[in-house]
Amino acid sequence: MADAGRAPAWALAWLLSAACLAAHAQAELPRVPTAQLAPGQFAFAPDPYSQPPFESELMLVREPSGRLRVWYLPVREGRWRLPEDGRWTPGRPCPGWRVDFRAGTLRCEHPDLPTRYRWALDGRALSGAVPDLIAVPGAEVEGHFVLHLRRP
Repeated sequence: MADAGRAPAWALAWLLSAACLAAHAQAELPRVPTAQLAPGQFAFAPDPYSQPPFESELMLVREPSGRLRVWYLPVREGRWRLPEDGRWTPGRPCPGWRVDFRAGTLRCEHPDLPTRYRWALDGRALSGAVPDLIAVPGAEVEGHFVLHLRRP
């Protein structure tokens, strides 16, 4: 019988084993290096879960404040694609991205595209014509973005 105020031995053993399992699972999650990304910079990285025909890349944006944002971008035939609809069905190709940290916006860099393909640095669409960017769940740990989402 446990003393008042003390957890029984089996509860402590269970908590310790759960903590060990969580630490092990965290170590196995995919990681993307981020230490080289300074405030006010952005980069692209391979998506560890990307597989044909549903390929994607990760867009990493380090805000001037130092906060890291990461989004999925669909890729088809080796090119980034813009959303065709609210479900992010890959549509028009995007040859490049521009992030304007002073204006707090990001957009596809293409002279023939309408201005609706613009987003705020937090991923919100700046027009009602396109959906928000798809955020990648995860956290930055010791110079890496650790993806928390496991896909089958």
